[in-house]
Amino acid sequence: MNKNPGRVLACAGATSVFGAFLSLLIYSAAWSPSLRAQLSLVDSYEAEVLHDIQRELRRAFDDSRVAVAGCALAVAATLEVAPEKLEGIRPVLWGTLRGNDRFSSAGFQAESNASVSFVRTGGNYSEYRRLTPGSPTLTAFLVRDDRAAAVADPTSDITVPPLKNRAWYVGAVAQRGTVIISHYFSVLGAPVVTISTAVTDSSSALLGAVNVGLSVSSIARRPAATEDYDVYVVSGTNATLISSSRSQNATGEWTFARDSPDPLVSGSARRLREELEDGADHRGVITVDGRRYVAGVQRLDADFDVTAVVLLPWDRFFSRLERSKRLTVGTSIASIVMCVVVAIIIGACFFRIWSRERSHLAAAQHDASMHRKKQQLLASLSHEMRTPMAVVVGLLEEMQADSGGEAFEENLALLRKTAEDMMHLLDGILMLAKNEAGKSNVEAQVFKLRAELERALAGIGPLVSQKEVRTWLRYGDGLAEDVIGDRRKLRQVLDNLLSNAVKFTRSGEIGISARRTSDAPDGSSRVEISVSDTGCGIPHGMEEAMFREFVQAENVREVHGGTGLGLSIVRSLCRLMGGDVEVASTGPEGTTFRFWIRLRLAASFRAQDSIVSTLESQNPLKGLRILVAKDTRLISKLIERLLTKEGAEPTMTADGIELMDAYVAAPDEYSAILMDLQMPRLNGYDATRRIRAMEAAGSLPGKIPIIALTAHAMDSDAAECRRGSGFFRS
Repeated sequence: MNKNPGRVLACAGATSVFGAFLSLLIYSAAWSPSLRAQLSLVDSYEAEVLHDIQRELRRAFDDSRVAVAGCALAVAATLEVAPEKLEGIRPVLWGTLRGNDRFSSAGFQAESNASVSFVRTGGNYSEYRRLTPGSPTLTAFLVRDDRAAAVADPTSDITVPPLKNRAWYVGAVAQRGTVIISHYFSVLGAPVVTISTAVTDSSSALLGAVNVGLSVSSIARRPAATEDYDVYVVSGTNATLISSSRSQNATGEWTFARDSPDPLVSGSARRLREELEDGADHRGVITVDGRRYVAGVQRLDADFDVTAVVLLPWDRFFSRLERSKRLTVGTSIASIVMCVVVAIIIGACFFRIWSRERSHLAAAQHDASMHRKKQQLLASLSHEMRTPMAVVVGLLEEMQADSGGEAFEENLALLRKTAEDMMHLLDGILMLAKNEAGKSNVEAQVFKLRAELERALAGIGPLVSQKEVRTWLRYGDGLAEDVIGDRRKLRQVLDNLLSNAVKFTRSGEIGISARRTSDAPDGSSRVEISVSDTGCGIPHGMEEAMFREFVQAENVREVHGGTGLGLSIVRSLCRLMGGDVEVASTGPEGTTFRFWIRLRLAASFRAQDSIVSTLESQNPLKGLRILVAKDTRLISKLIERLLTKEGAEPTMTADGIELMDAYVAAPDEYSAILMDLQMPRLNGYDATRRIRAMEAAGSLPGKIPIIALTAHAMDSDAAECRRGSGFFRS
């Protein structure tokens, strides 16, 4: 299952990709045909609108050409009769202007610089004459009736440039016989397109030129208003607005599309600025005032620079399509979400299976590791315990053969040392087990730290006296003598480290240094203690590994023995006391282990507060009759001898039932009971409960002290004794 996470991710990814691909197919199948159909409809609308505008433009210019040509013929015929009198051509010009509502002016300019013109401004008509040949001033008259009767209007006189500066006149004279169209020209401030042609007599002599001003606002008739589209027509690179389906340029003033008061025209012209300036055909989607439009820009085929802009509201043509799109998108998203959810569910199932198998695998590996450790422990314990037991057996055999003398005393000392080593080994294993199980507690005892360090060094005195090794102690000035902490655990740490130092140091020195490094807000102090030696040192790279269980340097076990638990126990105890341990330095010159723990500094204390005061009597148990329950014969015999040696009178029983019988038979004869916990037939817990129950019921007098006697050393056993079993002390 190591590859399962990758497989889960691959499965989820593949499912998501498939869902996305399926959604894309649904989207394409539902959206694309409808989109193409609607775009075709938009194309047809746009083509129809442009065709109508194109046709209207052609009609406007064609009608204008015909009107100008007819006007020129009529003027020529009139001047043939009276060439010096322009009064005769007034009806011709007046009729030309009144006969076509597209025209804003109609006039004649004689080669002699005499001229007469009619101008339409809104619903009013004016006439302009040059009364003095060569004068730049045109005298204004206000036309009062349909017969062109006029009265002088001096306030409206205007000044015009010379003939050579009038483009329409110069062009008409240069192209005699042709009706020409000039660009914008202003008549009384109103933009017009000038259409002109030369006037000649029968002999082709130039008489002058007639012109009509085609109103910009009427070049293209205002398109009909409709909900399906909006359209406006512009001319020139500056996009001068000619006409619009939304509003008519009634004043005839110069107006650029981008400056139109109509927000749709001005907004779209600004967004289509480059297209309108270039005159290039364009189609795209624009947004004006929050509404989307399909915009079409096309330059029209006309005698004048004209560009049409068609705006089709997106929602008008694509509303159904938008609803269909939303439905399709919703369906696609739902399918993607469904695929993703399915992928997640599948992935979660696979992940749970993988996690479960991984946890099982980890548990199996842990069990295998623990099994290997147990095998190592059993092999090490077998060696470490068989060796001292062989010493014990050999010494006992020798003592049986030798009943006294110096050799007897030496054998007793060796037996005691062997037994202490075995107890030290068992205590270390027990402490490690308690620490790993989280059942160790840190006791708060008042003790003298300096004296404890000195006693630890004194303990290795007999071992180093046979070597060229001296011991030393450095005690920091800022560290008080009296401290509060767990003295027993501190001593275990020191004994383990000093034992290693003695084991690996053949000559030189072994020393302890202690100092206070910092204080905590809770009143405790960080006390740092170093154990240094001049031994062989630790191999490079093994510094941290040495603190793991059953780890020893190469050939150490063969040469020095040991289980490889000492440093592991040291670290466990240091951490339990709020600190840790590390290898401060190592090398050929020796090794320094530095550990730190949390201790409280006691300002003063009385020795009798921490330890029960020394008994003054040499035989404190003399005269006491003690009832003992112990099922192990050898231990029972030893207890009986020790109690007798202390002056007591012990009565020995093998289990709880025998003890109950003896005590119930003579309850007043016994001063205390020593109760083993694990015994056949009736254990110590139940026997004690029965005695306390009988005492409570009055069947037995008083409350006799019952002291637990057991080889169990776990805190839980002591707690069980105190909790409710009725023991006096455990």
